[in-house]
This record gives sequence, C-alpha cells and structure tokens, in this order.
Amino acid sequence: MRILSVVAISTALLISQVAVAKDKSVPAKGAETTSSTMMTNEQSTALGVEARRKEDAQRRAWDDKTRSISKGICSGC
Repeated sequence: MRILSVVAISTALLISQVAVAKDKSVPAKGAETTSSTMMTNEQSTALGVEARRKEDAQRRAWDDKTRSISKGICSGC
C-alpha cells in the first residue's frame, strides 16, 4: 500500500513538472540581441557605478537607522 502511494505521488509530481517546463529550443520573446541593444563598455561601466552609488546610499541609510535605534535602546553601562 505504501509503495503504491509513493508511486502515485511521484507520478503526480513528475507530470506536474513536465507540464510546467518550458521548451528550451524556442527562444523567449524579446530574447533576441541585436547590435542596437548591446551595451558598450562605457554604458556598462556607467550602470555599474550607478548601482554601486545606489547600494552605498542604501547601506548608509540602513547604518544611520540602526545607529539611531541602538542609541535609543542603550542606557549606558
């Protein structure tokens, strides 16, 4: 009985995965790359610098928030 249950559940899981799987041989819509959509080295560098600047700003905001919270909790030793 247990073996039959395990086989039935395994079959149901396998069938659901096969039904959801996408065909890899067909490229996704909009996945084509042309020379007009490719980035230059300068554009890539600019995006990296912007992302780094944004991450630093978020980290500083988080640090400031954490510092202000910890100052309110700490009563001194």
